[in-house]
Amino acid sequence: MKNGRVFKLLYCLFLVCSVVYVKQHFVSFLTLRQLMAVVMFVLCAIEDRHFQIDKYFKLYIGFIICYGLSAIATGYFNDFILRLIGDFFVAFVMYWSTKLLCQKYDGINALVWTVMIVGSFDAVVTSFQALGIHRLDPIINAFNLISYENLESWQSSRDDLMGLAIPGIVSHPVVNGQFLLFCFVLSIIGLGKGMFNRIVGFISTAILFIGIFFCQQRAAFVLAIFIFLYLLYKRVSTRQFQTKWFLVIVVTMVLLTVIPQAYDLLMTGNNRYAELGMDSSGRDRIFSQAWHYYLEHPIFGGYRQYCDEYVYPPHNFILNTLLAGGFLGGFFMFAMVFLQFKEIVKSCLKKNEYFVKIVAGMTFVALIGNGMMHNVSLMNGDVMTWVAWGIFLYCDKKTL
Repeated sequence: MKNGRVFKLLYCLFLVCSVVYVKQHFVSFLTLRQLMAVVMFVLCAIEDRHFQIDKYFKLYIGFIICYGLSAIATGYFNDFILRLIGDFFVAFVMYWSTKLLCQKYDGINALVWTVMIVGSFDAVVTSFQALGIHRLDPIINAFNLISYENLESWQSSRDDLMGLAIPGIVSHPVVNGQFLLFCFVLSIIGLGKGMFNRIVGFISTAILFIGIFFCQQRAAFVLAIFIFLYLLYKRVSTRQFQTKWFLVIVVTMVLLTVIPQAYDLLMTGNNRYAELGMDSSGRDRIFSQAWHYYLEHPIFGGYRQYCDEYVYPPHNFILNTLLAGGFLGGFFMFAMVFLQFKEIVKSCLKKNEYFVKIVAGMTFVALIGNGMMHNVSLMNGDVMTWVAWGIFLYCDKKTL
């Protein structure tokens, strides 16, 4: 495949289709997401002559098997099969194709530009939705707003949607928060070499941060701030000692001035941060409920059974994993994540590590952190987390 242009193009389309759902089924029972996964699976099988599943995905497969056993034990095997085909298979193909993109075709630039462009568009759509601006409605209506089919009725009863989590162009507001966070952190790679790349990267990063704010997913918003500050520090840490500390002091002074003003604005405005507050009392109840249920079913757990009984999923990566795979499934998953975090810490401590690897590692950390307060995570085959890990593990070249 000459220069891998076709592979890069199909990969970027696959990435977008894996997150952004549309209403129509394109081939019989297949969604565009599943169709693209099949196409990329065949393409990867043709292109990768030395196929090998690494130790991380082997542990993940261990979790998936335990998930299946739990589903059989609790009578929800059909739901597991749907999850296996619709999510875990897509995650596997995404991870495999990301590996080839980075190692064989040096296509990380194509990925980053796709993330910046599509993510920025989603951020604009999200902001327009939150502010009640209807100029993009014809485009927005082409996407599948599963959780907000009554979006128009909400808009007709109020001037804006501040106070309501916003779905953007993806299927669910929580997925939108995860996607915007994913795009925001990876877009920092765009702040690399060359004036043009830095300008575009800065614009994209700024738009995405605004989009994360208007999405009103609080965990994603807070994580975006802290991850950005850390990456800013890493970016300037290679500079001269005086320059580095001058930038750190300036940024700190700006934050000390801006944060109190921003906090007062958030707490008095008509937005979700103010209406629901920043307390975690709701999460405390859900966490406690899910934990006690798991203690009663430690061997097999029972994720779907729990959800049917209590309606709300646990909203926590750890609890979701334990309920989905039981004790043994949790062991496989947490062993994998421990090894991944270990590699990320080692990479961040290296003095001359490629910045792209550090950004990819922090993207992985951000998505795992966001999953601690939501139901989108590795437990249900989140493709964005596997993309971040694939970049971290297999991209050893400077980009942009």
